[in-house]
Amino acid sequence: MRGVSLIELMTTVSALAITLTLGVPTFTSLQATIQRGQASSELLSSFTMARSEAARRAVPVTVCASSDRLTCDTSQTPNWRNGWIVFTDADMDKFVDSGTDNVIQTVHFDHTAFLLTPECISPGCKIAQGVSFQNSGYPDEGDIGRFRYTDDREYQVLTLSYVGRIELTGSGSGSGPS
Repeated sequence: MRGVSLIELMTTVSALAITLTLGVPTFTSLQATIQRGQASSELLSSFTMARSEAARRAVPVTVCASSDRLTCDTSQTPNWRNGWIVFTDADMDKFVDSGTDNVIQTVHFDHTAFLLTPECISPGCKIAQGVSFQNSGYPDEGDIGRFRYTDDREYQVLTLSYVGRIELTGSGSGSGPS
């Protein structure tokens, strides 16, 4: 008769418990890292595309926060973490006007365990409502600033310069420097 002794069974169960205890937090951390990278990469990609589309189409293009994927959020502090849209914006009013403006891209996130906060670095800044790129590829006056991505562990900062370049300018643990 062959079987497993109680000692062998307890040893196996203990080893499995230790492995799971060590592995689950690591997996949760990996998942948060992937979500953080996805959100900042999507935003970087959307700004880069908006800038190039403005120059290619010879028409202003805007990126704005959107929860319905059709229109820009109109509150004073739009919620960028739900997603955003990229659209042609002929009159640069940061609203999708039917008949004249076309949505080029929509980005939507189902996970909201992070904050995506626009921060002004220029006088007259209005990036919370969106960022418009002129047909020259330069951002509209006042659309210069940073987008800070924070979750419960890490932060990343994307900065939009006066010439329209957007780049990752900071990252690390915690909420980051102000």
